[in-house]
Amino acid sequence: MGISVILPILILGGIVLGLTFNDANAELTANNAFILEGAGFAVTEESIKTTEIDFSLSTGDKSGSRMKFVVEDGFVTLNSDDFIVSDLTGTALRDGRFIRISGTVEDSSGDEVSLRIFGRLIQNSEDGSVYGFTGRLTHDGETHKIIYTTKLSGLTNILVSDTNISEKRGEIVVHISAGASNQGLAASYIDKTISGDSSLRAGYFSLDRISIEPGTSITFT
Repeated sequence: MGISVILPILILGGIVLGLTFNDANAELTANNAFILEGAGFAVTEESIKTTEIDFSLSTGDKSGSRMKFVVEDGFVTLNSDDFIVSDLTGTALRDGRFIRISGTVEDSSGDEVSLRIFGRLIQNSEDGSVYGFTGRLTHDGETHKIIYTTKLSGLTNILVSDTNISEKRGEIVVHISAGASNQGLAASYIDKTISGDSSLRAGYFSLDRISIEPGTSITFT
């Protein structure tokens, strides 16, 4: 195949990719709460480890095409090691097409671990937005290159279907079984972390959530 044929194909491919990218408008909005969750790999010259993130985000006001946010809570896993969010902030760029997150998380000993990731919007749907992230995590003097595929969801879009949750007379009744927060009963359990003399930073994380409309009451039994 001659270069006269290859060149138009490359140009056409670039135009198609550009149009596809421009049509992918992010749904990250100001002054709202979101969940960013995903999984991927952490790579060094000697090893490849599995890694996951689960962050609760709160966005602030929008300034031009930028918007800052804070990671209020969450965790990062690296194989069997768990790291709790201590100081993570981020910026959404170009109306949410790009996301930058940086700061520190803490290991079980309270030692700080550096995390820096940069994400690109892949696609939106009614269920949320998919982002691809790359970056670096430094732990015990070793730097890992990390790659994530993540889902960004607004908290108002997250619903749960559970036989232990019933609704009647305009109320939501949540039944909490004895021992529900015992360690080992759920794959999402992360043990509490205490750093020095500081207060408890994290206890039990659950992936189950409910959304309610304004004016609805919740009864815990």
